[in-house]
Amino acid sequence: MGDEDNFSQYGQFFRQVLDNGTRERLTDNIAGHMSNAQEFILQRAISNFAAADPNFGRMINEKIHQILQEKGSSSQTHRKRNVQPLHPPRSVPPKGIHLPMSVWIFIQAIV
Repeated sequence: MGDEDNFSQYGQFFRQVLDNGTRERLTDNIAGHMSNAQEFILQRAISNFAAADPNFGRMINEKIHQILQEKGSSSQTHRKRNVQPLHPPRSVPPKGIHLPMSVWIFIQAIV
């Protein structure tokens, strides 16, 4: 049980199934929604995305830092985050199903 590979399928999905535009939209949305998380959560989540694919983690990390810089430089002006709409639209997990949000995002992306 301890030798389970929890990342390679996500990495293959990111590299081989998603096209560049879809990767951009996915990482934009993840970064936009994660930008308000506490630092230790950001670090852990980004390292998990990077374990699936280094480029996946890098893209999310860079976009989160860009969002945080924009927030810092516009403390009095409220800027709208550049979060792309989900395509196709997604729903929340059905009641009673408890999955990590990253798993739910991947499931919804391939359905």
